[in-house]
Amino acid sequence: MTWKLFINSVDQKMSSFISLFTLSSILALSLHVKSEHLWKGTFDDWSVGFKSEPRERDHYWKIAPNGELHVLGDSSYQTQSGLRTNQKFGNYILTLEYKWMTPGEGPKFGNSGIWIHGQEGWDRAGGAFPKSIEVQLKKKAAGDLLRKGLEIDEEPGQRSEGEAVFRRGDESVLEYFYNRWNKVKIVCHEDTISVWLNDVFINKAIHCRTRDGEPVTSGYITLQSEIQNLAFRNIVIEPIKG
Repeated sequence: MTWKLFINSVDQKMSSFISLFTLSSILALSLHVKSEHLWKGTFDDWSVGFKSEPRERDHYWKIAPNGELHVLGDSSYQTQSGLRTNQKFGNYILTLEYKWMTPGEGPKFGNSGIWIHGQEGWDRAGGAFPKSIEVQLKKKAAGDLLRKGLEIDEEPGQRSEGEAVFRRGDESVLEYFYNRWNKVKIVCHEDTISVWLNDVFINKAIHCRTRDGEPVTSGYITLQSEIQNLAFRNIVIEPIKG
């Protein structure tokens, strides 16, 4: 091979490498921009609703020095608040982490939820939450899907009673009750809702709709402040395309 041919060959290989590197960079960037951090360390993109007095955000919610969102809890079981996105979302993958910061058992030591497909108005629980479907975070029931003014159906063979479509395989679910992070993934596609807890698929509901039978495929996302100290972090949403 002549020196000129050798140089041309190297140039072609380098050009191919650079093109491949550029393509990989573009793909990586496109994958990165698809997802969005819903919680950015401020309350700017969120609204607050209240079930009862006091109607003060700082009584329920706190931004920790490291940027985590903390639920402050309260000794009164009836004192609750909802922190709701200002934007509606549909066809998405929502992931977040939560951690109980108070030890103990019973309803006063671990109850909260993620309310999805929220409709207009704060018309449940005295002004704390929109009509929604709740993804339960209550200890020993995390992943149950609760009908909170909207309707869902369970799949054949799945347990459902009252407002709840119960999570699957309770004994196999790895759920941390104190001072360890749990990971939740919620996939909303059209009128179907699927839930994972710590990478275990645990629930699915179909035909989300209003009580008049109109399909519901989008809405606000609300975090619940109920009873005891809880931390949220890494709240990320990713659109589902197609």
